Amino acid sequence: MKILFVLDNYVPYIGGAETMFQQLAEGLVRQGHQVKVVCPLIIQNCLKREQINGVDIYRCQSGDRYLYTLLALPIVWRLARSADIVHTTTYNAAPVAWLVAKLQKKKVIITIHEILGKLWWQKMNLLSALFHWLFERLILFLSFDKLIAVSQYTQSCLEHRGIKTRKITVIYHGLDNDLFDSRKADVVKINKKLGLRDSFTYLFFGRPGISKGLEYLIRAVPLIKEKIKESKLILILGSEPHNRLKMIKQLILKLGISQEIILLESVPRKELPDYLAAVNCVVIPSLSEGFGFSAAESCAMNRPVVVSKVGALPEVVFGRVVWAKPGDSQSIAEGIIRVFQKRWQEIPPKKFSWEKSINNYLKQYQSLCE
Repeated sequence: MKILFVLDNYVPYIGGAETMFQQLAEGLVRQGHQVKVVCPLIIQNCLKREQINGVDIYRCQSGDRYLYTLLALPIVWRLARSADIVHTTTYNAAPVAWLVAKLQKKKVIITIHEILGKLWWQKMNLLSALFHWLFERLILFLSFDKLIAVSQYTQSCLEHRGIKTRKITVIYHGLDNDLFDSRKADVVKINKKLGLRDSFTYLFFGRPGISKGLEYLIRAVPLIKEKIKESKLILILGSEPHNRLKMIKQLILKLGISQEIILLESVPRKELPDYLAAVNCVVIPSLSEGFGFSAAESCAMNRPVVVSKVGALPEVVFGRVVWAKPGDSQSIAEGIIRVFQKRWQEIPPKKFSWEKSINNYLKQYQSLCE
C-alpha cells in the first residue's frame, strides 16, 4: 500500500505522537509498504526533503504551525494523488488532510491522541482558549472515514462528543521494550554526571504542555523538602511550548527552589532509560492524558510512579504505583513521600506491542480501501 501521513510534527521533533508515527511509518516500510510524510519545518538544520529509515519526508516551510494548515495544501495535494490512503492526526494537520482526501476521493483516517475540551479554558486567555476549543470541535465535526482512539478513555471522550461508536477503533501505542529494559541501563554514568549521591530523586520528563500539570509538581517541591531533606527533582524538558517552559522557569525562581531542582534539556531517546533507572521514582502529574508514554515507559523500566488518576493513565500504568489527585500539589507531594516510605500499590504487568499496533493500523487501511 501507499500511505500518506499528514502530521503536525515528525522526528527529530520529540514527543509522544512523533514517537508513535515514527514507529508506525518505519514498521509499515519494513513490511514493504510505501510511506510518505508531510510535516512542518520546525527544527533548524532539518532538510525540506529527506528519507529516514525508508520513510520519505517532506517538510513544509510554513514558519508557523497555524499557517502550516494552509501552506501545506499544495504538497499534500500533489502527494495524495498517488496515495491509497491519507492518515492524519490532531491538530493543525487534520483540516488540510481531510480536505485534500475528500476532494481527491481518498479514504482518510485520523488518530486522536486526546481531547482537551475544557482544559483549553483553564490554561489560556479567553481568545486563545476560544480559538483552540472551536478548532478542536471543527476537527471532530469533519467526516473522517475512521477515527483511531489511542485508549478506551479517548474513545469515551469521542463518543461523549457525538462520534458514532462504529467509526471509532481503539489502537493502543506500543513500547520499545528492547530500549526500555532496566537490565541494560547505565545508572552509574547518570549518578556521576548529575552528582546525585545519596539524594532521593524524583523525575519528570517530556514537554511542559498545558495538559502535563508540571506547575503543580513544581509547587510540591517545598512540601517534599520538608519531609525528605536530601531530595532532588530532576526535570528533562522539551523546548516547546516555549511560553510554558518560560513560565515553569519563572515559577522555580519565584518559589526560590532552584537548588532543589536539576533542569536538563531533552536528552537523546536512547539515553532516556539510563535516567529513568537512576532515579527513585517518576512523577506524571498530568491533567489529561490520551495514552501516557512517559507513564508506560517508566513502568517498563520498573520505576515506582506517582501518577494522576486521570484520563487513560489507569489503563496504562503497572508495577509500583501511587495515585495523586490531578492539579493538587499537596496530593503529589504526599504521593512522592509515600514512595520514599515504600508504600505503594502493586498493579500486574501490562503489555504494549508496536508489532500489534502496526498490524492493527494496517487492518484499518486495508478495510477502508477494499
